[in-house]
Amino acid sequence: MSNREGTPLGIGSTIVRGRWAVLGIFTLLLVLSIRILPDLRFEMGLGRVLEGDEEKLEQVQSFYEEMPPSIVDAAVSITFQVPIGRPELERVARIVEGFDADQSISVVASLATTKIVDDRAALPIPRPFPDTIGDDRTLYEAAWSHPLFRRTLLSEDGRSTVVQVAARSQTTADVDKLLERIDQIAPRLAGDDVTVRVLGGGVVDRALRDHMVDDLIKIIGLEVLLFAFLLPLLFRTVRGSLMPLLIVVGAVALNFGWISWLGLPFAIIDIAVPGLIVIIGLCDAIHMIHRFEEEYATGVGRKQAISTMVAKVGRACFYTSFTTAVGFLSLLATDHATVRAFGVKAAVSVGVTFLVVVTLIPAGLALWPIKRPVPMRHVRVGWLGYGRPRLTAVVTLALVLLAGLGVSKVTVNSFLLEEFPSDDPVTLDVMWFQEKFSGFLRQEARVTGDLADQEAFAALERLQAAMLAERGVTRVESYTMWVREALGNPDGSLSGVQIRAAVKRLQLVPDAFPRNLLNPGLDQARLVFFTRDIGAQRTLELRAHMEDLSQGLPASIGLTPAGYTFMATEAVQLVVDSMVKSLAISLLVIALFICVIFRSVKIGLVSLAPNVLPLLAALGISGWAGIDLRIGSALIYCLGLGLAVDNTIHLVTRYLQELRARPDMAAPDALVMALHSSGKALITTSLVLAVGAMCHLVGSFESIRHVGVLLFAVIVAALAADLWLLPHLLQRARVR
Repeated sequence: MSNREGTPLGIGSTIVRGRWAVLGIFTLLLVLSIRILPDLRFEMGLGRVLEGDEEKLEQVQSFYEEMPPSIVDAAVSITFQVPIGRPELERVARIVEGFDADQSISVVASLATTKIVDDRAALPIPRPFPDTIGDDRTLYEAAWSHPLFRRTLLSEDGRSTVVQVAARSQTTADVDKLLERIDQIAPRLAGDDVTVRVLGGGVVDRALRDHMVDDLIKIIGLEVLLFAFLLPLLFRTVRGSLMPLLIVVGAVALNFGWISWLGLPFAIIDIAVPGLIVIIGLCDAIHMIHRFEEEYATGVGRKQAISTMVAKVGRACFYTSFTTAVGFLSLLATDHATVRAFGVKAAVSVGVTFLVVVTLIPAGLALWPIKRPVPMRHVRVGWLGYGRPRLTAVVTLALVLLAGLGVSKVTVNSFLLEEFPSDDPVTLDVMWFQEKFSGFLRQEARVTGDLADQEAFAALERLQAAMLAERGVTRVESYTMWVREALGNPDGSLSGVQIRAAVKRLQLVPDAFPRNLLNPGLDQARLVFFTRDIGAQRTLELRAHMEDLSQGLPASIGLTPAGYTFMATEAVQLVVDSMVKSLAISLLVIALFICVIFRSVKIGLVSLAPNVLPLLAALGISGWAGIDLRIGSALIYCLGLGLAVDNTIHLVTRYLQELRARPDMAAPDALVMALHSSGKALITTSLVLAVGAMCHLVGSFESIRHVGVLLFAVIVAALAADLWLLPHLLQRARVR
């Protein structure tokens, strides 16, 4: 069996004959997917994204094994209405006792329990801080005389203190349990007249997970509601409105099902996958149903119309799905494990969605009681042509120049707090903590050599002072501070004898020895600089400045930036750089693929312009709007390339079909006919895509809202390039 052009119709006819089998298989897979959905692991923390470079992660782990850091899972700040005195400190001690009594909480440090050296005591032996205050000075004066306490355990205004706590076991579940227990018991222990805030990486991580899941539900739910309203306006039939929506929702469930069945986690970077499935699946379904109604309206039988639909549009949908999948599979060329996993999950999801749509739409149309054809209502565009080549060239050139200027303004950067709404409790608490205490991000350095050397000790103190003078750095933790603490915080330079004597005094009280900052052999140390949320770019600048300062250290010691924060910052840069490289690979592979499927080098070269311009437009808007290039927005360019290629393939396919059906037709006439058929369908699908993109604006995260803006820009630019630029290029290149 074949259509009027001799194209085999076997696949469409086979699906029609086996429609009940197709429906049964889909139903079975859907039921199985829904049953295993509760087993899907959501890992919405940033860890997987920030730990993509396995080699650097091993280096950080090796450093932490040699010098285990002080683990603080949460900082519980307690704010009194008056400056903290002895009565308030006693209340803090009772709160600490309550924490210690809980099986899930371990107290790391507090103003009520930390041991220090009393500079006025006869013997410089560390004692609990409350025992050293005396009657001749206030608690604030006593605490502020110890650099270890300043903006660490006591706020600058003297009204707030911090109790540092950790989970007794360091698993994600135990940290979550710790936070839950603190939320439950801290307000009760503190009392109604005290303000309690809980801060820390675990709190931020938990808030990220909650916001991501909420945004995912809101965006997909809003997309489904809007599409349920929009599709009836376009198709004017129950089959055209309900069928695409149900099939796409089923495709989402199937994709979640196979991810859960394979035991793969759904990470924070995978948040774009469900929206991708909805958008691509719905557009393919619209193209197919539109072609069915078009063929059925010519008077052919239903089976013939379905078979022609599969032969003509099904192939184009395969090409577009393939090119979109290639765009994501190109991420396998990156050096980031999580990005590679995302590429595979996204590519497989695109393939699964294509199979679901291309089989269920024909099967559904074969089973649906259809009485008469109802042409799809298009967006009214009047006369749709591609005249005025000079105007098109001038406008295109002007937009390219404008976008190019915007691209020059794009920066690769990311901040933690900018993801949260400005009125979010996490944002408000962190901003408060940064103002009253210090920054909460740790920039670390590894120091090796003779750390008891007088010259080395003095050089490190000068380096620390220089770093503290840098914008965004709020305080430092160093073994030099503990050495001075053990000696009673004397002024001036210290000799090697004094340094070794101080270390021996600290060793007399093993639980007070700062093993997280200095090893017992005095040949390895950790410096920790606490910063505000200064962004990835500024963090890398501080790293470079630290390396410059280390050049002035004596030859007896060496200093290298180390630790998790620097690795995580470089990982963000790595993700963005990897996606840019994969995008270039995708463009090359897709251009070659288009050359192969259309058997024309000209078409492959001509298609580059309308596929690159939408990406250039989105980058330009990023620059002009001040949208930093980061992980979330970088994902848009992989998806945007797939969408741009989709439009190009559908339009070129219809243009060539018109030429083959009427060999004597002039190219301009064939282009006009393609624009009046597939062009109108592209406008309709682009409208659907634009609606889906704008749904991202309801997200609470700034990066998700940016995804909506940039995706909308890609959709509009891709449609304009294919409707007005591509026809001129095809005619100019004399493609037939």
